[in-house]
Amino acid sequence: DPDSAAGFAYMLAQADEHFKQGDIKAGLALLKPYTDAVHDPVAYFPAYQRHYALQPDGDLLRRIAQAAARGDEACYELIQPELEQINPAELLAGSIRPLAQMAARQQQYSTVLNLTRDFPENHPAHPHLVDNQYLAALAFVHTGESGKALPILAELCERYPQHERAEQIRHVIAQLHAASNG
Repeated sequence: DPDSAAGFAYMLAQADEHFKQGDIKAGLALLKPYTDAVHDPVAYFPAYQRHYALQPDGDLLRRIAQAAARGDEACYELIQPELEQINPAELLAGSIRPLAQMAARQQQYSTVLNLTRDFPENHPAHPHLVDNQYLAALAFVHTGESGKALPILAELCERYPQHERAEQIRHVIAQLHAASNG
């Protein structure tokens, strides 16, 4: 059974042998059946990791991003450099918040800012809009650009006064005003 652990391990060893010999094409051909839409990037991470490193493409990135959005740190680490530069419209809207939260926890604020870029324009009615904008504002604060954070926070406060995060938003605004006046 090629999907058994032993079959998968054997295939990885064979692919690695091809890579060592410089036969990238043959090695990738062995990986591709394990990096298709049917095979989860978490369960088949070694194949995804090798495939993505040698031949990244948009579909592969989106599958890995979905696994990262579900909380898989290894998948996130694999694609983090790409997440810092990608057009976030290429990702599923629902994956932006968990990816940005993961980036924020790791203090990768440029990744947070890139992921949340243009979210209100691209997804004006999305349920994560306030959370994503709040993450963007906090990233601006952490990068020393509080002047960019305040308008975002003020707009959130004005447009979504009943949102569950509204009190936090008002608190951050007050802190930023106090810091700029003191």
